[in-house]
Amino acid sequence: MSAIVLYIIVFIIAATPFLESTLIIPIGILAGLNPWSVTMISIIGNLMTFLIAITLSEQFIKWLENRPKNKKNEKSDKKKKAVKLLKRYGLPGLAAIHPVTVGSSHATALIARSLGASKKSTTLWIGGSIIVWAIVFAVLSIVGADFIYSQIDSDGLLNRWFNLN
Repeated sequence: MSAIVLYIIVFIIAATPFLESTLIIPIGILAGLNPWSVTMISIIGNLMTFLIAITLSEQFIKWLENRPKNKKNEKSDKKKKAVKLLKRYGLPGLAAIHPVTVGSSHATALIARSLGASKKSTTLWIGGSIIVWAIVFAVLSIVGADFIYSQIDSDGLLNRWFNLN
């Protein structure tokens, strides 16, 4: 398997909602792929599908408004939590903590849009958050991989199996 195929896999996983760049960056770096390439490809893949979600958010909001209402006409627990987070911290706060709360930039964007956030502010805040979190995960992964490799005298898990060097 060539390195190109591995980078295509990185792109596909980063573009997949709920997997995203925060999952594949540490895996790619620990596997021995180039950290800069893994991070950039992951950001591009994640942002691409995130922007598609933002573009389709109008249809999602219309669907939410037109779907049959709950008999009790109460909000679900998840929506209550999201409303509480958005009111308490605003869109910047929701964007900053989305990897540890919602887990998906796509879902966070749809939640923010359904609660009244504009397309522009949602794109800027959550898109910026995707980039910042990817860089944070990359730096932590590089430091962790460097420590692991120094302990096991290796240069990546995939390098040994696929002769990437």
